[in-house]
Amino acid sequence: MIDPKCLKYSYHDSFWYPNQGIGYTATGHLVPCCWFDTPELFTSDYSYMAKPLTADITVEQIVNSDDWKAFYTNLKRGVGLPPCHRKCKKMENNDTN
Repeated sequence: MIDPKCLKYSYHDSFWYPNQGIGYTATGHLVPCCWFDTPELFTSDYSYMAKPLTADITVEQIVNSDDWKAFYTNLKRGVGLPPCHRKCKKMENNDTN
């Protein structure tokens, strides 16, 4: 099970901020979360999530793409891609007190 940080917010200076959010890579790609900005991204099965930001493709188009909508819908159900399971694994509460 995962506990997605990109779906959580923190309150600071009268505003709610996402804890983790869309990332922008050094190669000019948008990724759905900053944890996706890894070297293995472009050679993995989930490389399709990295979308190039160009003059012809806007941030809004990328965020509203079918891939990204499905990604966030799945996250709300606790289903994520490999980076989600590595970085946002839900910790078990073993506290017996």
